[in-house]
Amino acid sequence: MVSDSDLRLIVKQAREGATTRKFSQSAELTLVLKDIDVKKGFNLNEVVILPHTPTKQASICVVGTGDTGTRARKAEVNRIIQPEELDRLGTNKREARKVVKEHDFFLADTALMATVGRAFGQFLGPKGKMPTPLPYGAPIEAIADRLRKSVRVRAKNQLNASAKIGDEKLDDAQLTANASAVLAAVEKKLPQGEKKSQVRVDTQQKNYPKKKRLLYQELQELPDRYDVIALSKMSKVRATQLMTIRKKFRNEIKIRVIKNRVAQRAFEKVGNRPGLDYLSKELEGQCALLFTNISPFKLNLIFDKNKVFLPAKGGDTATKDIIIPAGNTGISPGPVLSEFKEANVSTKIDQGSIWVSKDTIVVRSGSNISQKLASLMSKLNIKPIEAGISISLAIAEGLVLKENDLKINLAEYREDLIWSFHTAILLAIEIGYPTVETITHLLVKARQNATALATESGYVSPDSIQIVLVRANANSQIIANQIKKRGYIVDSL
Repeated sequence: MVSDSDLRLIVKQAREGATTRKFSQSAELTLVLKDIDVKKGFNLNEVVILPHTPTKQASICVVGTGDTGTRARKAEVNRIIQPEELDRLGTNKREARKVVKEHDFFLADTALMATVGRAFGQFLGPKGKMPTPLPYGAPIEAIADRLRKSVRVRAKNQLNASAKIGDEKLDDAQLTANASAVLAAVEKKLPQGEKKSQVRVDTQQKNYPKKKRLLYQELQELPDRYDVIALSKMSKVRATQLMTIRKKFRNEIKIRVIKNRVAQRAFEKVGNRPGLDYLSKELEGQCALLFTNISPFKLNLIFDKNKVFLPAKGGDTATKDIIIPAGNTGISPGPVLSEFKEANVSTKIDQGSIWVSKDTIVVRSGSNISQKLASLMSKLNIKPIEAGISISLAIAEGLVLKENDLKINLAEYREDLIWSFHTAILLAIEIGYPTVETITHLLVKARQNATALATESGYVSPDSIQIVLVRANANSQIIANQIKKRGYIVDSL
């Protein structure tokens, strides 16, 4: 048994030997166990309540609806998963793993435990985070408060276990108390006669490798060296596409793929760069940061030219309406007909194959694609998922530009420019505003107006003499006809 005085001394030595960082470092207790035969199936998965709550409390997720969901909101848990979300998470492995990673403890309504096991168990089980059942009327607020100041100590078929016992904001006495609580809980679970342990306390999260430290430092410098910072979500991006962009624009675009938390901490140290805080909050999932002096609009157009289309998978989100076109599918009749019927696609049998009767929208933009529909589209060789690098967010010249802001339809933009140019020319000519583009039109118009005025007033000039004579002759003929009508004889000249 390790005494409190030994723990206090270890904590003190660890704090004194810790490297100074620009962020609040966590304190981690590592237990190295001895004389335990792991072949006998030694497993440890204990939840320990800490006497002193760390600055960053544990994250809690509740699976439930109705009364359970209402009381979970009142308890201010970090996330509530509705039953209809479980099926979606079960088919979207990336998002499911993200949810498991982001939360320390899971609670679930007892009526939903079987559903959770089927849809979510494959992700929760390996992490030792299977949810605690919540019977009807369970005191969720009290349970949540207890879990927020708890840590999980886990070891599976190995002789070491670790747990975060706080951070450097806690004093030595508080860290010692937390370490003692964890140690006592673990020793209670050890096989009798094998309660020998060694304890090491480390106030660093990790001993970061040199490459990562240099990248962290670089991320603090790059925002000051480039005018544009762009964020790209790396889902549906092939490695070959990223490598092509890196090679082609290696002197113009700096692309950095790094853990979101490291980037957020680096950006916290950057001076006054408008929009950088907003960009940091958008760092979710696998992201790439791009630093460049190229206009973000041009950058987005460059990436659009390098996109490809891939078959859909269950759980994918449609970026636009997906249509199954009319015509011969080339598929022989059989069980697949039920898949067409389930997708509300009208069909007919002709010449030994299935024909689609009319163009049919099977998924609206923004809707999720089911596994069965993805399978049907794969058989029809329909590839609706656009894959490639795209700009999710960019900051330039103090502006925050979102994905929709960066999308430009060049054809429409060109037509708008042409229309605006012609309208401006017509307005300038009408008001007599001289420019390089209007001066020729203005001179022609002025000459035409001058000639018309001279002709109307009878002013004789080289330009108007012919028209004046023609008008004079026409007027004389009119007068002669009027005189003849009154009985007078007009002599011809």
